[in-house]
Amino acid sequence: MKSMQNRRAVAVERIVYWSVQASLLAGIIYMYSQDNGTKVFMGFLTVAVMAAIALVQRHLHYPLPSIFAGIVYVFVFFSVVVGTFGGGYRIDHFDDFLHIFRASGSATPAGSSCDVCCATGERHIFRTPLSHCT
Repeated sequence: MKSMQNRRAVAVERIVYWSVQASLLAGIIYMYSQDNGTKVFMGFLTVAVMAAIALVQRHLHYPLPSIFAGIVYVFVFFSVVVGTFGGGYRIDHFDDFLHIFRASGSATPAGSSCDVCCATGERHIFRTPLSHCT
């Protein structure tokens, strides 16, 4: 049962990863067509960092919980694709939304690892000093 849940979590993580990467590449192409080199460069850096996270996940046999990695990818989608490429930062309080999303524990290592740890009753390799799970 547990193995099946892990496989599903990894599958969801991969779907989210590839969806965000496709969105990033579409945004990079759009920004290139608009002659916005700074945002193109930022997009390529984001693609590289996301690829590095995915490689670490894959080669180290998923040291971070898949749900955490998926939440990081969703955060990247909102901050870079919607915010930077889509002009989301022009919307009032968009930045506040990102801060609340991050601070709520949904996109922070301490909050996510602890939530997953407490919900499943397991210990993960990824622990922070702020984690209070036993």
